[in-house]
Amino acid sequence: MTSFSERYWYVKPSNKLIRKKITIELRNAICSCYDRLRVNLLNLNICVLNEPYFYLECYLWTHLLNKRESEFSDVKSFHIVATTLIEDKNIVWYKKLDVIDNTLMYLYSRLHMNSLLSSLMVPIVNSFTKDLNSAFERLHFAYRILNGQVVEISSEEEIKTIETAMENCRDNIKMHLRKALELYAKRPKPDAQNSIKDSISVVEAYCREITGAKSLGTALNALSEKGVVIPNVLKSAFEKLYGYTNDAKLGIRYALMDADGEVCAVC
Repeated sequence: MTSFSERYWYVKPSNKLIRKKITIELRNAICSCYDRLRVNLLNLNICVLNEPYFYLECYLWTHLLNKRESEFSDVKSFHIVATTLIEDKNIVWYKKLDVIDNTLMYLYSRLHMNSLLSSLMVPIVNSFTKDLNSAFERLHFAYRILNGQVVEISSEEEIKTIETAMENCRDNIKMHLRKALELYAKRPKPDAQNSIKDSISVVEAYCREITGAKSLGTALNALSEKGVVIPNVLKSAFEKLYGYTNDAKLGIRYALMDADGEVCAVC
């Protein structure tokens, strides 16, 4: 929904996504997300979780800043590491996204400790992720939280497609897609080469799974024979990417398969 000033052209509306910088508005929004996260974590049963926000801050202190744990303040007056780093004008933008990445890494690791902890933490982690994505969307930031990681996007349609795939595909395909996202999200320099390899493996695994074919090429042909329309340009692109990823000089990476060479459901 546009604002009054945009509707009446007092301010020209802009859909240009903000990339490779964090504006003051984004900085404040991210810090507000951390403020709410801190309140939610501190409201948990401290006897069960043993000061959860304190240990999140300590994790950032030791794993992101690589400082000595003994230099971290006590539980009653600990450093506010996350918001301090986000607000620091001297820290480059992608290092601030590293703060969010490391925060999510820590929070997701807590989900696997025990069933009680998981049941308490899931709504908090989901709320934090939703808060960040909502702020990023509202402020036209070209990044989103997907599968517990900060990734760059090109459009809302792209992000919805990825989310749908992650929700509905089988585990072997999901593993390739998750790895492709992880490699593409690496900062400051994405690992494009290996991201491409896992991306085409997603296509191969899916096509082989639904056709029973032994390779991507035969799977694409089988789909065409069944009446699935694959534009020649797209089919050619898939085949060229598949050939590129199987180049001996680059190192071959196949779609995940079981011991018999079949595409596996869980690997």
